[in-house]
Amino acid sequence: MPAVKPDTSPFTPGQPVSEDLFVGRLEQVRDLLRKARSAASGRLSVAFLTGERGIGKTSLAQFASQVAQEEQGLLPLHVVVGNSGTPEEMVRRTLDRLARVARTEPWWRRVSGLFGERIETVGRFSFQVRFRPKPDELSYLTEHFDLVLRNIGRELPEEVRGLHIVLDDINGLADSPDFARWLKTFVDTVAVEGERFPVCLLLAGTEQVRRKLVSHHESVARILDLVHLAPWSEEEGHDFFRQAFQSAGMELTEPALRLAARFSGGLPALAHEIGDAIFRAASGPSVSDQEVRLGIVSATHVVGNRHVAVQVFERIRSGRYRSLLRSIPKLTPTGRFRRKELLERLEPTSRKGFDNFLREMVKLGVLERRLAAGPGEYRFVQNLHFLYFLSEAIRGGGPSPARRIADVR
Repeated sequence: MPAVKPDTSPFTPGQPVSEDLFVGRLEQVRDLLRKARSAASGRLSVAFLTGERGIGKTSLAQFASQVAQEEQGLLPLHVVVGNSGTPEEMVRRTLDRLARVARTEPWWRRVSGLFGERIETVGRFSFQVRFRPKPDELSYLTEHFDLVLRNIGRELPEEVRGLHIVLDDINGLADSPDFARWLKTFVDTVAVEGERFPVCLLLAGTEQVRRKLVSHHESVARILDLVHLAPWSEEEGHDFFRQAFQSAGMELTEPALRLAARFSGGLPALAHEIGDAIFRAASGPSVSDQEVRLGIVSATHVVGNRHVAVQVFERIRSGRYRSLLRSIPKLTPTGRFRRKELLERLEPTSRKGFDNFLREMVKLGVLERRLAAGPGEYRFVQNLHFLYFLSEAIRGGGPSPARRIADVR
């Protein structure tokens, strides 16, 4: 073990995870590679990569694209859809991404003619390009996107066997009934034509987003092969932290590693925040348990302010509701609870309007009813919410937050 702490953290909060730190995703990687092989053989493959926020969907999608390129010869196109709410904008961004990726390839001239005069150079030295079609042209391209992709495929060199298209962060599209209809028509048209169509189309979003998309067109559920990312188990989280710190020549005790795993809640995004905060709190390569607790407090607060506060607190004006959100995690260490039992444990002043609180939290997507578990059963939809509110409860009063973290281990 080195005598001093390394300069560079092995953790990458807010960025896709490097492949050497993938943990517990072998089954999902295999599923995605099967779909890539199917596309390379000439068959359209459509899948939906789902899991809660912070679960690592973007990282896994990028890794799958990389392997699909290396092993199957598929050209990777990672398209961040974001707030785009129309099929037309999705198509424009996809073709724009294709132009940007192909611009640096030796075979660019072979496909550039398909874009016509709608390619704009960007920057002083024209290193970047943009695809800017006219509105009527974009409508035509969207309606005949299957034909567009076929024509592109014919111009690709022999070593490029097809396309691996990732549509990431599709919240805006999920709100659009037009996109649901477009997707179903696109898949049906490709199937009716019966020709080779070497394309893997991978959508990525939360389960709530997928359900919203399906609600616009029930048939969409049948054409999307589901690839689900579940939170890590505590053992997998432990392995992640152990491998990451070992890669930097740092050492944590077994109890400290398990504490970090427990507070990451199985979410890779939060694990990277916690790991990076512990790295910064450490004074040397041998990390003390106290430094681990300080890192957990720092990371959970940062993540909560960045995500949960915006998603939840800014939409809640009731002080009583905010107080309940901070109280419930102390009474429900698993994030799951039964309404009747929780009411009995709450302070009398917190019981008033509790049912209204539950309805509002379900509407906001903070809580959900667990009908399969029985009447009156609820759970936090996202571990990130539960962990943040738990941290907020720990921070309030009494011993220091770092000291009290050990008490809830």
